[in-house]
Amino acid sequence: MSNLDFLKKFQYIPILLYFLPITIIIGNSAINILNFLLVISFFFLILKKKNYLKNITTISNFFFFISLIFSINILFSIDRLNSLISYIGFLGHFFLMLIIIYCLDFNNYFARNFLKIIFFIIILTGADTLYQYFNGVDILGFKLDEGHGRRLSGPFGDEYVVGSYLCKFFFLALLFFKENQYKYTKLFLIFLFLLIIVLSNERAASIMFFLATILYFIFNNEFSLKEKILNFVIFIVVLFSFFSFDNNLKKHFIDRTFEQLGITKTNKISHNTLLDSQWGAHYLTSIEIFKNYKFSGSGLKTFRIECSKTKYSNIKTAEVNARCNTHPHNIYLEVLSETGLLGFMIFLSMILFLLKKIINNFFQNFKFSQFELMVGLNFFILFNPMQTTGAFFSTWNGVFYWIVIPFILRINKINSILSHK
Repeated sequence: MSNLDFLKKFQYIPILLYFLPITIIIGNSAINILNFLLVISFFFLILKKKNYLKNITTISNFFFFISLIFSINILFSIDRLNSLISYIGFLGHFFLMLIIIYCLDFNNYFARNFLKIIFFIIILTGADTLYQYFNGVDILGFKLDEGHGRRLSGPFGDEYVVGSYLCKFFFLALLFFKENQYKYTKLFLIFLFLLIIVLSNERAASIMFFLATILYFIFNNEFSLKEKILNFVIFIVVLFSFFSFDNNLKKHFIDRTFEQLGITKTNKISHNTLLDSQWGAHYLTSIEIFKNYKFSGSGLKTFRIECSKTKYSNIKTAEVNARCNTHPHNIYLEVLSETGLLGFMIFLSMILFLLKKIINNFFQNFKFSQFELMVGLNFFILFNPMQTTGAFFSTWNGVFYWIVIPFILRINKINSILSHK
């Protein structure tokens, strides 16, 4: 069978992938159903074209090695069944990554079409969220949460993650535009979506978007130095204007943050540093869990079980009673505590390898292409260790990592394709 006939036979695979950004909005069940269909299709594909695995030898070797590590992790887990279920979910995401790589390798239109779909989904989601802010309800009938500083959910219903969704996809969405064109349109969209993400009242997403935007100004070769400085000043003025005109935003982003960091005092539990916040309690607990399970960790998705044990009740934090949650709210501490040194070293090696792929061309030309810059910003948003995050080993939050990683692994090829669109 020729490559052309082979591609035609499995052309529905990229079509299924085009629905991925929408399924993330619908929820975990939709993600899992789509992923199941994709994985089944991928296995049929491999049976028909066994030599495809030779194209991804490094990734295949990594898969078998990480599977060995996870087997040890499950064997020594404090809850083997829970860890096994989590590993199966990880496999689903890993195969999703392989499927996206396959489409990038054999379909020159996939990257362009997929990024366009992300752009239009982001625009519609942002518009729906703004509509909800001004009208109290979005176009699907979902109401904003008045009880927690007017939290917005947009099309996500009772899940307040719209800011995170927009933040994690936004810079990829900007690749809809051609390089060195429409720079002021892109600038307008950055300001607009900064507003939307801040209005969503998601602090982590807002901070990461803010920092990514600063990096966008610094490394974007579309702007002169004078334009960069001017844009940065306007950006700062616009940002702080939000807090001046909306007292709820000021209380949530500034007053509450200062209180949690110990900068200001309230009548509540006294906080002297970040470690006295509930996030600090999660971090300290995860470190103590790692100390007790240094080699293989406590097991995938077991933080929620281990953290409740009384031996962690003496951690030095004002929020010791709030130390438990489903995950530690930092992917590095999650991997460290649940997979130990074995898993953490593999995880860290993967991140350093991806970072090298992104910056490799920069040191040759001392500038980023638009694709390298946008993918790099997405990498920064997802893997910056100095932030609170969702769980890495989860369906909803975890899927973003495995969508972006294939674009980094094929960065040179996609950069070439998009530069000729």
